[in-house]
Amino acid sequence: MTIRGSKVTQWTAEETRRAAAMWQKHFADFYDDTDAVPFGAKNRVMKIIAQALVRDFASVYNRYQHYGASFASARHRGDHARAALAEMERRRGAEQGRSLTGLLLGDPPPGYSALDKKRSNEGKSHVQG
Repeated sequence: MTIRGSKVTQWTAEETRRAAAMWQKHFADFYDDTDAVPFGAKNRVMKIIAQALVRDFASVYNRYQHYGASFASARHRGDHARAALAEMERRRGAEQGRSLTGLLLGDPPPGYSALDKKRSNEGKSHVQG
């Protein structure tokens, strides 16, 4: 909920979906639970989300503190939860292909490195173009 002037506005399902997607794109794709997150990285992403949704930083910050990276209350969570579970299963499946060296040195699973994502996007652009 945000107070705009004297008007209180609830977060819509679309806003929570967009906020979660931006969080994934700008934060979760770069850092996982084992990484040391640079100071201010979360706040930087919350500012990006606030600008995109035309909300103040405090609203986005409080929403994140209360609901986490999904930004969604239970009534908005349905599709997000299914998508998150599917992504978790894909990542878990990719973990099986990791080498011992990659595991010890912290390499991402096959298909999840920045280079793999870049190659994947280049392949898609060649198909479309």
